[in-house]
Amino acid sequence: ELDSRVAENAIFMMQIFSFIYFFFFLFLGKKIVELMGAKGEVLAIGSDYISILAFIFLTMGTGIAVGAVFNGLGRTWPVMVISISKLLLNIFLNWLLIFGQWGFPELGVAGSALGTVISEILGNIALFTIILNSSKLNVRIMGILRPSVKIMKRIVQVGFPVGIEYILWSTGNAA
Repeated sequence: ELDSRVAENAIFMMQIFSFIYFFFFLFLGKKIVELMGAKGEVLAIGSDYISILAFIFLTMGTGIAVGAVFNGLGRTWPVMVISISKLLLNIFLNWLLIFGQWGFPELGVAGSALGTVISEILGNIALFTIILNSSKLNVRIMGILRPSVKIMKRIVQVGFPVGIEYILWSTGNAA
């Protein structure tokens, strides 16, 4: 029961952060591309790409939380299978939408963003469906919508150092 409540609270909290990221990139994506020094056509294409890619965040928090729950419980197969499926679907959709195959319009860079968004959202929905139907966990939508402050505080205590480590690692690799 506690594992289920932790999972529900983690999904709720990660989805809140995910919505914040969605609005940030949707409305400030162009500014980010400008800060990176893009101008002219690169700025226009990059802005369009980020505006489309922002929609990934509509489900990303749920996908990250569910993946972490499964990995923490040692149930790594669902995450692996969904990750491989997302990758293959992304490759196919990018080919379809970038180059306009099988009657689809040729969308170029925007097609790449759209293919990535579709594959990520479908994969995150699939992971969410798997956890809702898990026989080992009793994750409920109503439980997600009624988070516990006590459990969320504990998640932050454990997750904050991991999050900082990940940010520092990612920043170091990007530099």
